[in-house]
Formats: sequence, C-alpha cells, structure tokens
Amino acid sequence: MLSTDDRVLLVDLLTPPEDGYHLVHAVATTFTLDLTALLQIPLALAGTDLSKSKDPISILQAITKYSDKIDVFCQAGYVSAPAKHNDLLAFLEKIVHQVKAPSPGHLFHPKLWALRFANDRGDQDLFRIVCGSRNLTHDRSWDVAICLEGTRTNRRQAVNRPIYDLLMSLAGRVPAGVPTARKRAIKELAEGIRNVEWERPEGVVSHNDWLAFHVFGPGLPTSPNMSGYNRLVASPFINDAGLEIAWPDGEKKCVLISRAESFNALGKEWREWLELQDNLRVVNEAAAIPDSESEEAGLRWSLSGLHAKLYIVERDKEAHVFLGSANATSAAWGGNDELLIEIIGKIGTYGVDAALDDSSGFGFILIPHSLDDPIPEKPDDELRRTLENALRDLCSQTYTATVEASDESLALTVSSVESLRHSAALPPDAVLTFQLLTVNGNPHKAQFGERLNHRWQLAEVEEITPFLVISLASGSGASRVEVRAVALARLIGDPPDRLDRILASKFDNTEKFLRFILLLLQLAGSEGESRDGQGAGELGAYTMAQSGLLEAVLASLASSPGTIDDIDRIVKQLGSTDRGREIIPDGWADFWPSVVEARSQLRSGQ
Repeated sequence: MLSTDDRVLLVDLLTPPEDGYHLVHAVATTFTLDLTALLQIPLALAGTDLSKSKDPISILQAITKYSDKIDVFCQAGYVSAPAKHNDLLAFLEKIVHQVKAPSPGHLFHPKLWALRFANDRGDQDLFRIVCGSRNLTHDRSWDVAICLEGTRTNRRQAVNRPIYDLLMSLAGRVPAGVPTARKRAIKELAEGIRNVEWERPEGVVSHNDWLAFHVFGPGLPTSPNMSGYNRLVASPFINDAGLEIAWPDGEKKCVLISRAESFNALGKEWREWLELQDNLRVVNEAAAIPDSESEEAGLRWSLSGLHAKLYIVERDKEAHVFLGSANATSAAWGGNDELLIEIIGKIGTYGVDAALDDSSGFGFILIPHSLDDPIPEKPDDELRRTLENALRDLCSQTYTATVEASDESLALTVSSVESLRHSAALPPDAVLTFQLLTVNGNPHKAQFGERLNHRWQLAEVEEITPFLVISLASGSGASRVEVRAVALARLIGDPPDRLDRILASKFDNTEKFLRFILLLLQLAGSEGESRDGQGAGELGAYTMAQSGLLEAVLASLASSPGTIDDIDRIVKQLGSTDRGREIIPDGWADFWPSVVEARSQLRSGQ
C-alpha cells in the first residue's frame, strides 16, 4: 500500500480523466499555502503537465481559464509571501479565501481536494476526492494521500454527509466573505458529492461499511474507533495526550513512526514506557528514491523528513486505515479543523506488515530510533511562536483596498475595518508593517490599537492588488525574529480591464498572441491544430491563414461562445496601445468584427 516506488505528484491527482472530461469546479482546503505552488494547479486541471511544459503561454492560458473554477480555503496567517513577485499572481486573487482559526490555540488544518468533472457529451459527471497530509506548498517531505472517484446516484449516500457539511461550512468561515457566484458553485459541488457512490479500491472489504469520512472540529464528535490488537501510527508531531487517543490500548502492539525531536520531547511516563519497546521508527534522512526524469543519469533526490499522517488499526481480522491531516496530538483531535478518511481492507493488503514491508512498503526508508534527551528550545523559539500567533490574528481581520484613479495619479488606500489587534503576549518592541505584494519596499509601519489607513502611490495599473504582506518583528541584530504572511483585502474600485492589461503585457510578438488565442479556443472545445497537425502549444511562426484560426473560432462559437468575449476584451486592451497594435496580426481588423457580430447574434438569439 505504501510502496516508495508508487509516487505521484499532486498535479497528477487533480488532472481530468483523459476520456473527454473537463473540470466543472474544484474546492481545496489547506493549512499553509504557497501562492507560487498554487499557480501550478490550473495548468494541471487544464490537462497539461507543468513538469514537462514550461511554456509561459500555456501557463497563462490555463490560469486565465481556470481562475473561476477553483476555490482554495486556507488558514489565515499561513499564506507565504513569495521571494519574488510574479504578476500572474493577480489571477489567484479570486481563488484564495482565508479562514479564521476555529478557536484560540487551534487551527484550520484539513487537506482536501473535491472536484467535479463533466464529459464532453454533457451526460455524465465524475466526482473525485483527494485527501491526505500534503499542504499546497513546494515541500518535499514524505506525504500520503488517498484518491476516490465516483459517479452521482439518484439518492443521498449517508457516508458522504461529513464531507458535504465541511464543504457547505467553508464560505461562512471567511471573515471577508465569498462572492455569491462562488458560493453557488461550491454548493452545487457539495450537493453533487452528497449523492456519489465511490468506487471501491482493490483489496477493501466486501461489506458496505468499507469507507468513512471523519471531520474534526469544534462541536463535532471526534470518535473514530481506534481500538485494536495491532497498529501503526505515523505522525510527524506527537504528544502525550495525542498518543493516548491514537493508542488507547497501550498494552497492544504498535509501531510508532515520527520525527526524532517529537519522540524525544514526550513526557516522562511515555518515555519510560517506550524505552521498554522496540517499536520506534524515523525516516532515514539519507534515503533517496530515483527521479523518473533523471534515472538514466543516475540522479536521486533526497527527502526532507516525515509529514504523513497515517493510522492503521487491525481488529476483527480487518485493517482500518485512517489517513489525512490529523497529527497524533491533543490539538488535532481536540479543537483543530481536521479530516481523516477511513477505509477498511484485507490485512494482507492494508495491514501493518504490508505497510512496513521492506521490499514493497514504507519500511524501506525507515530506521529504528532510540530515545535521546529532548533538545532545548532555542532562545527565539518561544518568541517566534508568539509572533506567529499574533500574525495569524492580524491576517484574520478584514481589510479593504480602495483604488483612487485620475488622469494624473493612481493610488491604493488600504484600511482595516477594526483597530489592529494587539496580543498581550507581544514584546513591547514588536514592529508591525504592511506593504503591497506588487510593490518592492515601501512598507508602512502601523500602530496597534488603531485602524490601518494608508495610501500607496502606484506607478501603473498592474501594481493594484488586494494581496497585503504583513510583517511582525522583534529584537535586533542576531536575535531579531521576523515573521511574514500574505493577507487578502477586499478590492474596491478595481479597473475592469486590470487583468486584461496583465494578459496583454505578456505578448511581445504576433506569434505569442496567436498561440494564446488558439490555446483559449482549444480549451473551449476546439482542436486548435494547424494545417500540419501540430497542437497549438507547438506552433512555430505562422500566419493567420496557416493557423487554422477560422476553424477554431467557428468551433468555439458553436460550443463555447463565451470564449469569444474573453478574447475580445484582450484584443481591445492590446489595441489601446501603439505596441499592442503592432502585435495584432495583419488582417485581424477585417476578420474579428464579423466574429464579434456572430457572437452578438448568438447572445440575442437571432
């Protein structure tokens, strides 16, 4: 079940089925979020492998088309600020929703993707759930995931109620709110999943109780049955109270997999008990597995430790496998928002021994661990936690970003709805700053206990952004500690053509423009092939006549006329500048107005 050779990328798990399916909508939850990692997801959903395609026009096309079809919910205060700004991040503004922590001291922590695909005939929907321990970041730790697919039935499936409730609750957890159209799409996805019957993975039991969804959170019962005579617990973070839950019958056999520092930090009673056992394992940091793209060169990539959360419990001659987001800690099982999926399978396939098999299982990369003395905290560890907790609270507040434009100037005023909250635990020298993600430098020092209200002068429309970089720092010199995160403001007065301007700025020649247009049409249902049969992503220099543009436009008018509106906005934006007019190909002015007129007639029903 956990073969180290059975690797898969998250983008592969999200790619639509090859037999004529396309994405209708996707909802994701994650604890931490890296915006540059999120940029890869629209490309995966467009059916393109980012690891093999670095074509910026393909990336641009995918992000543009799928920004309305994806919603990502993450813990406020844990959106990392990219080291270098990419103006394509503007297309993620509508996708990202920051969730307030469920209660003080606890976190929004589930890792879930729920997706709905439709086939090109329109007569079949396919639903997919991907649940695991992976956050939406570039982390390369060992993680684990389960992928379920199914189709909608004519009746509600009781097993899906927890997932339905989780999805339906998400919009209400966002202090800034979620637009009505997106809430409607999320509701439609959740209601579809309510009726899905999931395909059984190979090796699961034959009875109907082979699957369960366990959603943790305030007011929800956290009561998976963890009793059994043999078990495996894999969790990067553990504590005494968490092990009491994950290993309730402590006399029974158990293999514990964690990080060395987590083992060593356990309390006296657990340490004394575990010292009598031979059941502690850690990931061998020297372990490496082949990189499929460089095996011929003999290259291997190293690992950065354990991040998987996995529980296997054997009872009644069956193996209960729980995997998802919950660590073996008191916070995870007693206050965090978490998700575990349970499947019940044959012990020979899903049991502890199968998971730890040295030749085909996870045991290949594990080594025994002997308890050592706990490593003392660094002097700044407690300070860092204090700053992170305060930053999380600041990022959960509601902000507005108001555009002020005139012929002579352009500015963005960012305000907080409430006074900036000051944590009593913060040191007196703590410094709070705000800056725009799109503008290097120029931070504004804010005051706790007062409302934020600062005006940034901008040089161009592309610098308008709702993404705010909030920083908290304390100390000086070598002892200085700083934490940073991105918060999302509500954008007011945004020029309607801002994203189109960003798109237009990416075209520096006619070929790129035409290739982008063909890619948009291809995604809308056109084959988008040139006369020599090459796909749109492979076209070299060509003229309009050679590109098959007319055929692609006719196909789009028949199957996805809204795409013509998208292209027309971009063309108008290009035509507003001298440089843009140079990029538009010869003959376009004679060709395109008739296309727009045909689209207008379709809209009016003529």
